[in-house]
Amino acid sequence: KSKRSRSAIVRNLKLYIRQASEFYEAAQIAKANTAPLFYYYSFLNLAKSLCEIMHPKFHREAEC
Repeated sequence: KSKRSRSAIVRNLKLYIRQASEFYEAAQIAKANTAPLFYYYSFLNLAKSLCEIMHPKFHREAEC
C-alpha cells in the first residue's frame, strides 16, 4: 500500500469514529422518538470504519 492510501484510510477512520461518537452523544440527550435515529447513524459510522479496516479499497476517496 502506498503512504497516500494509508493516510486516506486513517483520515476516513478518524472521520467515521468522530461522527459515530457525536451521533451517540446526541442520542443520549435526544427525545425518545428521535434518539433511535441518532443511534442508527452512530452504529452505521462504526460499521463504515470496520469496512474501511477490513476492505481498505472500499472507499477510494475521502468523503469530506
